Amino acid sequence: MRHTTIQTQIEATAPTLQGLDEVVREGARRMLHAALQAEVEEHLARYENIVDENGRRVVVRNGSQPKRAILTGAGPIVVERPRVDDRALESIGKERFTSRILPKFMRRAPSIDALVPHAVSARYFHRRLSHGAGSDSRTIGERPFGEHRRAAQGDLD
Repeated sequence: MRHTTIQTQIEATAPTLQGLDEVVREGARRMLHAALQAEVEEHLARYENIVDENGRRVVVRNGSQPKRAILTGAGPIVVERPRVDDRALESIGKERFTSRILPKFMRRAPSIDALVPHAVSARYFHRRLSHGAGSDSRTIGERPFGEHRRAAQGDLD
């Protein structure tokens, strides 16, 4: 049996793309991990000469925070953010460590936020839906609950 180029590409892409996505995510995870480690090392090096009365450094690495998933363009990436114990810096008026790469409460990359804005108006969706569903289309929030149930049961067109 003879295959065309298009058929061969379609047959080869499904498992290949899944493997490729995993490689991309793993590479992104490793790069993010290395960047976070370098950022912490830079902060520790900046304050390595500050010691307490016992001669111990006051700015030290303090393990890592629990793993969390960050949603990126490459898909969700599980990262472990390093911790820094630098509470003593506040008493001498110096700035404490805050990651510029991965801020404390970041859960998704800024590129994802640009794709899906937080405040999207319902009118925009209504206009977009009315093009494909006719002029009587309403967004989910504009329909009474009973209409949703009847629509799901097929009683409503």
